[in-house]
Amino acid sequence: MGSPKANWKQNSGYLREQMNKGDPIFDSYLDPKTGKQISTDGFLNAERQLLESRDWKFDLSSGAYHPPN
Repeated sequence: MGSPKANWKQNSGYLREQMNKGDPIFDSYLDPKTGKQISTDGFLNAERQLLESRDWKFDLSSGAYHPPN
């Protein structure tokens, strides 16, 4: 798509659209044995930070971020 900055702008925009719907957002990079998130850098880490900065909480049992109450 171009520069990393341009890619993040587009990607974060899509993520915010999904966040506005208020449905759980599933994390696809999880340890298959424990269900815990696998540490990462780059866009996935930035996505997680965006969710958490908006008070979305990761729920280990569902493997998804849930919106604040």
